[in-house]
Amino acid sequence: MKTFIEFGTGRRSDLEWLLLEDWKTQARGQEAVLGNRLVTYTNDWYGILVEPHPASLVELLDHMQYLGISLDRYQVFSEAITGTPREVSLHPVERDHFKQPDHAATLFNENSKQTQSLKSFSITLDRLLNICPYPVDLIRVDCEGAELEIFENFSFDPKPRHIIIEPHDWIVKGTTEGLISIFSEQGYTLQKTKDDAGVYLNFLL
Repeated sequence: MKTFIEFGTGRRSDLEWLLLEDWKTQARGQEAVLGNRLVTYTNDWYGILVEPHPASLVELLDHMQYLGISLDRYQVFSEAITGTPREVSLHPVERDHFKQPDHAATLFNENSKQTQSLKSFSITLDRLLNICPYPVDLIRVDCEGAELEIFENFSFDPKPRHIIIEPHDWIVKGTTEGLISIFSEQGYTLQKTKDDAGVYLNFLL
């Protein structure tokens, strides 16, 4: 069984196409995912989806159910991922972001288009890998500036074959440079790819 981890997914997973049976969806996903063809479809993928924001998590679960993806093909974690375990503040989410904002009605500030300031407890990437039911082949990371801290504290034992990171240098300066240095020391090669959302760093063994 090949396994991917994606954090944070938001209200839908960019790698969900790896879990679908419809070949047309698979083909579109393989064309579009992160602007590259580095991830290939097989029928034996298992997904670990990580989304700490409760409103996004509800919509993510609804979306996976809508797609008809069997619960034995994936599991969901609601913790944030950081370099060290701690309580963290979650970024506010705009009301317009939600397909079904009523799900999040109690999370919005009064007369505001943003969710309230929310907190979550975090775990490390090593801890997440330790509780995964299968060895992890692929990790996809979009964590709003925490990516450098996460991999500065990651043991790389074991080493996933492919790690895709959306860097947030505008939040933490030097993120891309720091990540390239870390992964180079661990024997990874780098391929940069683009899509409409921006640039992604693909680190490959």
